[in-house]
Amino acid sequence: MHAMCARLHQPSRYKHHQPRGDPRSRGGIPPLVALLSAGAESKAAVCAAGTLMNMTDDNNNKEAIREAGGIPPLVSLLGAGA
Repeated sequence: MHAMCARLHQPSRYKHHQPRGDPRSRGGIPPLVALLSAGAESKAAVCAAGTLMNMTDDNNNKEAIREAGGIPPLVSLLGAGA
């Protein structure tokens, strides 16, 4: 889990990196939003929040996060100090 989180959470720093597909178009945002409900003590929730944050450079991803109900649990995590 930790290795997967690290790969998702860290944006690529290599110019030769070829993305394996857009997480939004592959249905990846709703599962990440679901992980947020585990709360601030959960490494999975913190990882999911970081991954979603990295995806917000794209306005379509922002909209998909909002549509998936991601804003309230993200606000809750922030309020809990995660």
